[in-house]
Amino acid sequence: MSVRNRKAGEKVDNAYTVRQNIVYKRRHQGRRPAQVNSKIDRVKDHIYKDRRATVRSIGDDLVISISTIYRILTDEQGMSKVSARWVPP
Repeated sequence: MSVRNRKAGEKVDNAYTVRQNIVYKRRHQGRRPAQVNSKIDRVKDHIYKDRRATVRSIGDDLVISISTIYRILTDEQGMSKVSARWVPP
């Protein structure tokens, strides 16, 4: 029985659904600690050296995308930009 012809709630174990389940599980397991933690530490060290640094200048220095740096500063570290400085919560 193909995936398109199956009824609601009916389980089908074929290559497509198995692959989709694996991709879904990998995507929702959380972040990869080794890579992300090293980036977080590098961004945090850079910010504590110069609180007036812009996201773009940090990206140029550390070769990390601007969106990743912004996410690390706001979501991971809880910092916000106040009077041209990154301040902790």
